[in-house]
Amino acid sequence: MQKELEMLLCKLPSGISECIRQSEAYKIGGGINEIRMRANRHLSLNYKGKNIILSYLVSEEMLSECVMIFCKNSLYSYMDAIKEGYIPFENSIRVGVCGEAVCEGSKIVNVHSIKSLNIRIPTSIYGVGRSLYNKLYEGGFNDSAVIFSPPGIGKTTLLRELAVTLSKGNPPKRVALIDSRYELCDSAVMKEENIDVYSGYPKAKGIELATRTMSPEYIICDEIGAEEADSILSVQSGGVPLIVGAHAYSVEKLIASGSFSKLHKAGIFDLYVKINIASGGERRLDIIPRNEILCR
Repeated sequence: MQKELEMLLCKLPSGISECIRQSEAYKIGGGINEIRMRANRHLSLNYKGKNIILSYLVSEEMLSECVMIFCKNSLYSYMDAIKEGYIPFENSIRVGVCGEAVCEGSKIVNVHSIKSLNIRIPTSIYGVGRSLYNKLYEGGFNDSAVIFSPPGIGKTTLLRELAVTLSKGNPPKRVALIDSRYELCDSAVMKEENIDVYSGYPKAKGIELATRTMSPEYIICDEIGAEEADSILSVQSGGVPLIVGAHAYSVEKLIASGSFSKLHKAGIFDLYVKINIASGGERRLDIIPRNEILCR
């Protein structure tokens, strides 16, 4: 059973925890990666890529109680993160937040009347990244890689695994982990002596600082967007390989997107890695060298 899930269930209100424990998904084990709460709607799970509706009806009062649990009874302390759409919790658990925004121009200055929570639970898939590690080894640990898949398939867990594997590999590598949303770092990461964690840093700034001050041999970060493209171009000119995550359903759609089109044309990434999930929930990696994409 996932230790992160068990820790979470011990902290949630008893009615919600008991309903989840009575579900078939919980009894089978090993695949609950999201718990969704919506005001005045039924509790639901994402289990191995499937949405499962449970019997528990979440009231507005219960949802508010859960928000305060995740914010440790200080909503104000977490408002900056909530304005970015999430609440960082423990053990790399991240809670997505949906409510009503108060804006000044295009800037969100407050969020209230929270109506939905999406609790994302890290799923252990250690071992899946071995084929990518071997590919990096074959390239003399000089290759950069982008790992992509639709949401919820396991990019974050794979990035976390690679950070650990690289840090204690043969030879061990110095790794800078840019953990902007407090979800990449877990107890396994913190035990490794060759990993420097930039917690809460904006990705672009974290990439810049790691390159300039910590002399990493790999930089790893999740879900890069347009604002990180220039920092990545700068990092690559400094010779620091990168492993990053991105949302995409295919390599064609990935390299056609605005930020990645720029990076692809600049030849930043040597390997394009898609995570696929089988019907039984097993993950496998399709590793596509850049020269193969150029030939398509």
